[in-house]
Amino acid sequence: MDKLTFVGWDQRSSSRTYYTNKNIDSNNSTAFFDQALCDLDELVDYARKRFNKEKVIIMGYSYGTILGSQYVVSHPDKVSQYIAIGQVVSVSTGDILSYNDALLKAKKAGG
Repeated sequence: MDKLTFVGWDQRSSSRTYYTNKNIDSNNSTAFFDQALCDLDELVDYARKRFNKEKVIIMGYSYGTILGSQYVVSHPDKVSQYIAIGQVVSVSTGDILSYNDALLKAKKAGG
């Protein structure tokens, strides 16, 4: 039976990464999409080298699916499989649907 190793990643300006680096990057000036893709590429390269693997499996959740799907398209030579949980399809459409849902709930609550 093959063994799997899971590598979790806190993106910049989130969770432990934020608290570890808040004095270095307090205004989150490095937290943008292209930098996140570069960070992901470095993480993938590290994992491939560390665990002696040609390819890795990428799993993304919510915002991570935006990064993951873009990364897989750009680096098919480094990724064997892609798993999406809560795949984001359209950020702008999702925002509109969320707004309309919140508005409807507020009206029902008498707001």
